[in-house]
Amino acid sequence: MVTRMSVEKRRELHLVKNDQTRVRAECRGLVPVFGPTTDIDPNVEGPTDGPSRSHGQSSGTDSLKKKTKKGGKLVVETLKCPWLMHCVKPKGENTWYCTVFRDTHTCLQSRKVRKCTASFLAREIEKTIKPNPKIPLVALKDQLQKKYEIGVSRQKVFRAKQMAQEKLIGD
Repeated sequence: MVTRMSVEKRRELHLVKNDQTRVRAECRGLVPVFGPTTDIDPNVEGPTDGPSRSHGQSSGTDSLKKKTKKGGKLVVETLKCPWLMHCVKPKGENTWYCTVFRDTHTCLQSRKVRKCTASFLAREIEKTIKPNPKIPLVALKDQLQKKYEIGVSRQKVFRAKQMAQEKLIGD
């Protein structure tokens, strides 16, 4: 379920805890920081007001960090997306209960999602492969890209098609 949510919402969801009685997932997506962050210490270089940077400042993770001053020391904190899900399975029951679910994202959507693996795609294209096993890779790739709005490589679609055919037809 977490993998499906990650791919459908195009977010980087990560399983922090995953055992027989609990599942805890959090979002590790990139949180944008807009505006100056130099109000704490004017001597510290920070991002400028817009997307362009001045004074040869490098782009990258610098714009994803919050700078605070604690006890005279400058501490850099990474901003986190508040999305969180925690599910538990009580003893003696077969059902799972979602105890904590914060469904607000502050991170950006991405076209590259780590949870979009060939095995996930194989499960998704089984319904397409069964009636038409000779469907071209390009058609499968276009279908998956339109459905999930993520970038899928031709090699990954090839591996997914092979996995789906092995499951349906066999070796």
